[in-house]
Amino acid sequence: MSVDRRGWLYVAVGAVSPVAAAGGLLIVRDRLDNTSIALLLVVVIVAVATSGRRLAAFVAALSAAGSFNLFFTHPYLSPRISSSTDLETGLFLLIVGLAVGELAARGRRFQQTAASRSQELERFHGLAGQVALDPTSDFVVMTVAVQLAQQLDLADCRFEIDYKDERAVPRIERDGTIWWGVNPWPIHEHGLPPWGVELPVWGHGRQIGRFILVPKSAVPVEPAVLMSAVVLADQAGAALAAGMTPA
Repeated sequence: MSVDRRGWLYVAVGAVSPVAAAGGLLIVRDRLDNTSIALLLVVVIVAVATSGRRLAAFVAALSAAGSFNLFFTHPYLSPRISSSTDLETGLFLLIVGLAVGELAARGRRFQQTAASRSQELERFHGLAGQVALDPTSDFVVMTVAVQLAQQLDLADCRFEIDYKDERAVPRIERDGTIWWGVNPWPIHEHGLPPWGVELPVWGHGRQIGRFILVPKSAVPVEPAVLMSAVVLADQAGAALAAGMTPA
């Protein structure tokens, strides 16, 4: 199942779950006060929010507030609320649900960032170990190319020393941004340029080559990820520069 389809599935669950829970709570409507009902609906919102998807949690909050209004406030099955106390309870239910959804989404994003950083450290550690075992520049360049392809989910990654461009090629800068001539490339919207982007390889204070990175799809990418790619390219540059140094 694709990420988008999974996300929409969570949204559907967020829309339906509070309604189903409210329907089940109708049997105790006369025995529980509305504050207790609202707290039980908050539990449903929290359950949906554990997915970490902001939209699903927001939809669950709206669904819970709407269900509370229709089934537990007078007049029943009407959008009107006759009691100011019930109105306040419904508003608090909505606000708490939205806040929980936002916190859950941020937590999921931080978790993904932490996982990404851990994977990057593993890649750097693995590369360092491989370089120590076989320090030849060709091996290092090949290893870096493989690491870049995995890290950025590339369709193609090739290293070039001798090249001549007839037109400007998008270029990854050391701060993780991409520039195409004098224009910045919107990596947060379109990811890497679909026709390829240049990742310079530096050694001895000059550019001695480049990787050309071609993505599989237009997936948004963060500057921090591209900065990690720059660090990998520096490993290749250091190996190439060492190979150029006379013994």
